[in-house]
Amino acid sequence: MNNVKEGHVKPKVSVLLTTFNHEEYISEAIESILDQSFTDFELLIIDDGSRDKTREIITRYKDSRIKCIFKKNEGPSIALNTAISLAKGQWVALMSGDDISHPKRLELQLKYAELNDSKAVFCLPQLIASKGHRLDDSFLPVLYGKRCISKEDIFKRLFFEGNFLCAPSCLINIDVFQKAGLFTEASLQLQDFDMWVRLSKHYKIDLMAERLLFYRLHENNLSGHKQYNRTRFESLMIYKTILDNTSWEFLNACFPEYISYRSYNDDIELEIDKTFLYLQHPLQMIRLIGVERLYSQLSNPPIKERLERRNFSIKELFLLTSSIDFSRLLNA
Repeated sequence: MNNVKEGHVKPKVSVLLTTFNHEEYISEAIESILDQSFTDFELLIIDDGSRDKTREIITRYKDSRIKCIFKKNEGPSIALNTAISLAKGQWVALMSGDDISHPKRLELQLKYAELNDSKAVFCLPQLIASKGHRLDDSFLPVLYGKRCISKEDIFKRLFFEGNFLCAPSCLINIDVFQKAGLFTEASLQLQDFDMWVRLSKHYKIDLMAERLLFYRLHENNLSGHKQYNRTRFESLMIYKTILDNTSWEFLNACFPEYISYRSYNDDIELEIDKTFLYLQHPLQMIRLIGVERLYSQLSNPPIKERLERRNFSIKELFLLTSSIDFSRLLNA
């Protein structure tokens, strides 16, 4: 039933439901939004060139709140950016065609965002299998961990642990895209991780403890070998610039144990601190970015002088690179 008042032009929330070959799940996804307790929304369904019966199923729904966009297959980022450009709501709720929203998801997330002055609110997902039965959190442990209470906490955890925020559980104020930009169109696997990194540099992000999304795990969204390769590549691209456009004050708040007090208002020292921060990462692939930076910085006389003040010279770089198994890293 459509409970939106007649003549209401701009809904408060735009639900962006992206889908690709979700014929088995798309009905549950759509109906979980139409059945929300909060009704002042529009539902933008973006079919990214599905080759199964997804489009046929979508067109069966005649609710006036639904707007359908059928496009050629270009990947999730372009689909999301297309939807954002068409959204009329002040708030955007992300949703996938294979997941299910709790009936009070929009109501509770919007209330939380407004009470806590948040620009983006996530919730914990309840994992479900392809047929809908519940799964233990251990199937995707990265989504569950310590609570973050500030944007600095969020950024620090994103840096050291990777993406722990469940994209289709996100409610986000549409204004943030003006500063953070849209999703990176070339990204097929980690477009959400890239976005959360950019958001966390500027805005307060909250993670609700309530489980308001049923996040489905099935063979098509679990990483296979090709997806794993793409994920590693995109991860490397994100990490190469993850510390760009960050101030000494922000990095010091995020990583006080690793950032030198000497970096304040000193661009050279700040860049050196960023280099050594990469070397603290648990993944060797990301530490390699720090090694590459050292290789370049030691060829720059002013930076080389500062590094030597920190007792790091070409000799230390030689010892560092001798300890890395590059053949194993490159063939992993």
